[in-house]
Amino acid sequence: MSEISKWMWIPANKEEDIMWCMPPDAGNPNAEKLVWMQDKVGGYIERLPPHITASEPLWVSCGFDIPTIANFNEVENVWCNEEGLVRGLPVNSRASGIYGFIIVGDVLIEFKDGEDSEE
Repeated sequence: MSEISKWMWIPANKEEDIMWCMPPDAGNPNAEKLVWMQDKVGGYIERLPPHITASEPLWVSCGFDIPTIANFNEVENVWCNEEGLVRGLPVNSRASGIYGFIIVGDVLIEFKDGEDSEE
């Protein structure tokens, strides 16, 4: 059995919904996944250390429904736009609230989602 991941896209624009999403699988998964990730964050990607620090009151202030939110203890990677500050991207208040410090632009969070039941 292999582990599978699920991904959450958190746009900087509060008018846009936070979405669960999956990278492409076919062909050359690494190249296609990179292009998909760059598209989601709007440019070159940068990996942030996965040290999610939010507490329940912070979730509420970020507008999340606690019972339906992911288990942030299972974070694999957090990705953002590498040039976000230089390009003057807007602060992503939802991702910043989750992460514990200021992040700009759209963000992808990769979660370990347990074991794949198919072999």
